[in-house]
Amino acid sequence: MEVEAAIIKLPKNDTAVLDWAPDGKQFATGHSNGQVKLYENEEQVALLEGHKKAVTSIAWSPDGRAFATAGHDNRVLLWRDGTLLADLGGHKRPVYELGWSSDSELLASCSGDGNLIIWHEVEKAATLIGHEKAVTSLSWSPDGDSLASGSADATVRVWDRDGNLVSVLKGHNDAMARVAWSPDGGSKLLASSSYDNTARLWRNSEEVAVMTGHKDRVFGLGWRPDGEILATGGGFKDAMVKLWKSDGNEMANLTGHRSSVYQIKWRPDGSMFASSSFDKSVRLWNLEKELAVLKGHSGPALGIKWSPNGKTLASTGTGTIALWHVP
Repeated sequence: MEVEAAIIKLPKNDTAVLDWAPDGKQFATGHSNGQVKLYENEEQVALLEGHKKAVTSIAWSPDGRAFATAGHDNRVLLWRDGTLLADLGGHKRPVYELGWSSDSELLASCSGDGNLIIWHEVEKAATLIGHEKAVTSLSWSPDGDSLASGSADATVRVWDRDGNLVSVLKGHNDAMARVAWSPDGGSKLLASSSYDNTARLWRNSEEVAVMTGHKDRVFGLGWRPDGEILATGGGFKDAMVKLWKSDGNEMANLTGHRSSVYQIKWRPDGSMFASSSFDKSVRLWNLEKELAVLKGHSGPALGIKWSPNGKTLASTGTGTIALWHVP
């Protein structure tokens, strides 16, 4: 497969995070120096100042009216129409991830302070206290009624929309890497991946599958849009991509990467998925084989995000943003 790319060069030590606007006309990036940039047609159109330290996460609301950024400065900032709408503050340690509910009413943030915060518009709606260590991952259910969080305390917690604790999911024996609800809302399946070399499936507060076979921590975790298949990516000693049915049975073991697989993201139509790796490559796969090896990063390829129409895959790493035009 021939894939053309547009490369945006960044300062040597700048590591970016990126998210697309829901209409696909813009994407926003956050940078190590705290700057936030807006792009249209691969050209920068705005430079936004607000964070005092590196930006760690960026998330557009599903309705496209605003986007949020989080950083090592412990802050969550809300932006609209290229201007700062609100400095939400709130956390006492760096903020690791942001996520909007499907109706765009609520924004969740998780932090090294061990807490999550749910925000409604520009006000704090709830502080979710319970994890004993840093909270590094979060995921809203498709209906927006449940929020899952993964922590370095080796637990997954599920909260309701109001911030009340519903359940504590115990089974992993090391720090959590990622949590992700199945896009098939009817299945009520929640996936988790961990430094204990496993991924697990949960339903209604019960563990329903333990997926073993990776030989190192499991960083990558991504559901196909129909919720029928889950892909996982292994750490440095493993570098494997595995595919699993939604019942936890292994379907395929895909080799190619030479170092840790960091993220996995499916194309919106489910026809293929992308993986990013510390081996400096981004790779495209179908259910059976590798389709393309995308090389353009000078260091580890970290974040990946498909445009809403699935025609462009953005990948970020230290010193580079790459926009891959995938046929």
